[in-house]
Amino acid sequence: MVMLLDQCFSQLEQQVTNAIGIVRFLGTSPDSSTVISLLRSLCQQISFNYDLPTGDIPLDLISLTRHFRDILDEATPEKPLIICLDAIDQLSDIQTNASLSTLWLPRKLPPHVKFIFSVMPGSHDTLPRLQKRIPVENFAEVQPLGDAFGMSILKSWLAYKQRTITPEQYTIVEEAIKGCSIPLYIKLVFNEIITWNSFSPVNTLVLSKTIEE
Repeated sequence: MVMLLDQCFSQLEQQVTNAIGIVRFLGTSPDSSTVISLLRSLCQQISFNYDLPTGDIPLDLISLTRHFRDILDEATPEKPLIICLDAIDQLSDIQTNASLSTLWLPRKLPPHVKFIFSVMPGSHDTLPRLQKRIPVENFAEVQPLGDAFGMSILKSWLAYKQRTITPEQYTIVEEAIKGCSIPLYIKLVFNEIITWNSFSPVNTLVLSKTIEE
């Protein structure tokens, strides 16, 4: 899913000049762990890029949702807005209250705004709720990458970050990718292994077998 979002975002950037692009990998930081923290973070970045004040961003969900929808109208033909959200089902409050997955989303986007987001099927009833609001032609299913391709992606990400892991650590990663090679899982594995040290005892390094773990 990370790769698909990146590809879609790159294509839109080529088609839409001078676009403001905002990307969030949800559930990976405090600013992207709940609907409220995500919306506040998005509002702050949109306000910064469109020269709007940030002191009046609300704290409660209802007012914040309204404010978010209002500032989307700031996008113009000369300065359109593209928002990419990876794994919206990973927001912690959506995991306990699935109705929040669509509550904050605008029913109709302003003409110069594009949303791209990903979601895991069967995760907290998020996908069925989205399918009730979004036309079916706007959905695309992401297939597993396969363990060889998945490892290739991980190695390229490690090289980009100028990091490496030991052969023994690679063995742990390869076994994990053989069991699950969907893009989001590979991204989560990467987030974990870049925290490893070369001197870390191998028996202390554990990777979850699934996203849910």
